[in-house]
Amino acid sequence: MEDLGRRFIWVATILTVLAVPAVLVVNQTVDDAGYVWVLLAPLAVVTLNIALLIRNQFRVDISLGFLAVVTAISHTLFGVHATDLTTAVILVMTGSIVALYVGRRRTEFVAVYSAFMAILALYWGRIEGGGALNALGMVGAFALATYFLTQVMRIAQESNAEVGHYRAILNQVPIAIFEDDFSKLVSELDRLRGGGVVDIRQYLMENRSEVARLMSLIEVLEANESAVDMLGGTRDGSLGPMRPLDPTGRNFEAYLLELEALWNNQAEIHNEVLVHSDPDVIGSVKWLGGLAESSSRAFVAIADISDLVRARDTLSDLNRSKDEFVAAISHELRTPLTAVLGFATELVTSEEMGETERSDLLDLIVEQSKEMAYIVEDLLVSARADMGALAFAPAPTDLPTLVRETLTELGQRVRVDHPGEVIGYVDPVRFRQIIRNLVTNAQRYGGKNRWIEIIQDPDFASVMVSDDGPGVPANMAEKIFDSFVTAHEPKAVTASMGLGLSVSRHLAALMGGTLVYRAAPDGSKFILTVPTKSQADAQARTADTPLQTT
Repeated sequence: MEDLGRRFIWVATILTVLAVPAVLVVNQTVDDAGYVWVLLAPLAVVTLNIALLIRNQFRVDISLGFLAVVTAISHTLFGVHATDLTTAVILVMTGSIVALYVGRRRTEFVAVYSAFMAILALYWGRIEGGGALNALGMVGAFALATYFLTQVMRIAQESNAEVGHYRAILNQVPIAIFEDDFSKLVSELDRLRGGGVVDIRQYLMENRSEVARLMSLIEVLEANESAVDMLGGTRDGSLGPMRPLDPTGRNFEAYLLELEALWNNQAEIHNEVLVHSDPDVIGSVKWLGGLAESSSRAFVAIADISDLVRARDTLSDLNRSKDEFVAAISHELRTPLTAVLGFATELVTSEEMGETERSDLLDLIVEQSKEMAYIVEDLLVSARADMGALAFAPAPTDLPTLVRETLTELGQRVRVDHPGEVIGYVDPVRFRQIIRNLVTNAQRYGGKNRWIEIIQDPDFASVMVSDDGPGVPANMAEKIFDSFVTAHEPKAVTASMGLGLSVSRHLAALMGGTLVYRAAPDGSKFILTVPTKSQADAQARTADTPLQTT
């Protein structure tokens, strides 16, 4: 409706502008050029009023002002005689316009105004003749004009009310909806087709910068409130030529699919596109139809699926992590399990094996079985910690004793430096598990030489496991504490499940301590810090949740 009203205004303006020079030209060749004006002036007045009604911008002052301008031009160009008929037409139009705004008294107004024009026509008739005929013509024209304008106004009001109703509904829709004009883009695609382009995808792959130019030819005509909120700007800023976002990067393929759809005259498209950055907003784009028929306009709905995309990516990462975990755990268990199976088979089948050899094989079976037990223990601890079901039995414990016991269990000869008795408030089982993982980690990935230092502070005790190896890359210093990081970053470490350091840091935190990695000039250093009894009591008093104990 607004476009129709806009066209009417242009027609009225053109007619009014052309009327004056046209009449002046005719005035040079026709004796009574005023009658040409009589035909053009009312037409311009009627056209303007209809346009204003359609656009729901009608105002009595504008309409009457326009009538006054037309009357003034008439008197200026042709004098009183030439404007009698023009004045009559203007009186009819004025009455018809005023009749639109008299409300319930419209019938009475029409009757009184008709009588007024009849009397005026009869008065003119006494001077020039034809009064009765003029009166009948004016009253009839007034009635017809009033009825016509009333119907136009009613239709315009109903149409605008309907448009307003649907616009209000549209603004309540939580999905961003745009009305886009594709006419310029379609014309440009036709030009490219006429210029010899056969495959639009190949053309755009070879001319990536063309994507931005072509997408900017789309004109955004309307946008609901959800669309404005999604773009993070104002309504006026959301309208006008489309501003492509990252057309040669993340959105290149999405825009390419849309241009392909237009090239192939597809009626619909369903696509994903980055509609806003910082923070990223991913939209699911769907044409709502109509484009194939008109090749011009279409409603485009964009649903914010950012959370869905993130969830999908997370699920994909979890699936990948699951696959990597299965591969890692299979490898970790297969090595000791194969050894146990092989040694056991040798014990059963060999008839000539001596006692020494048999004892060595049994020791190897025990060692490999312990390795499998450690792996299973790490897995169980990780699962229980995630569920919040991991039990602790903290007690004041001499840390050097626990460290030496763990080294003996592992069969490792590592130098342990400490000032004497160092008491920490720890769960002995979980503490030994942390030390075992740190020493095993140093054995696998560290240097040839390894050593342990234990120091005592008033509130904390620290155990530092060091080696003279190449160390961990700076960008991996924190990642190595993530679960299964060795599977994700194979260059950082080799065959390992990648769970030991993650479990160890978790256990340290649950005991009120910390586990960190520090690069050292002569290698690597993992520092485990645990509280003393006094510090643990202080932490328990200030903690939101007490330490779970058994």
